Amino acid sequence: MREVFSCTAFGRTALMLMAPLLFVACASSDFGTDQNIRSPDDAPNRFMVGEINEEATRAATASEGCRSPMVDPRDGTRLQLVRSSRDQGDYSVPNGKYGANEGELLRLNCESGEVIGFVVR
Repeated sequence: MREVFSCTAFGRTALMLMAPLLFVACASSDFGTDQNIRSPDDAPNRFMVGEINEEATRAATASEGCRSPMVDPRDGTRLQLVRSSRDQGDYSVPNGKYGANEGELLRLNCESGEVIGFVVR
């Protein structure tokens, strides 16, 4: 009796072999060093972690990664996380706030809430 090649079995085997590679590639992603970072205008030195449905805020901590929203402690402006890599997060900013141009995100250090600067989306 001849063994018939099974595409389903082949697909499962290929997926099982490739899954660890995909995981490593995603886990080790980085923003890279070629970003042109621009300083914001009149941003706080540090943003606070906000609660989703509350006005309460607290300081960022190194153990929790990038959080959303981040809040300006001076006026309550809320920033939403768009992407993150390691200990840095890129946040959407209300139009024109802190001198934001269209297509820019504000990069923060997620461990401290400190401002790094504007980057291209």
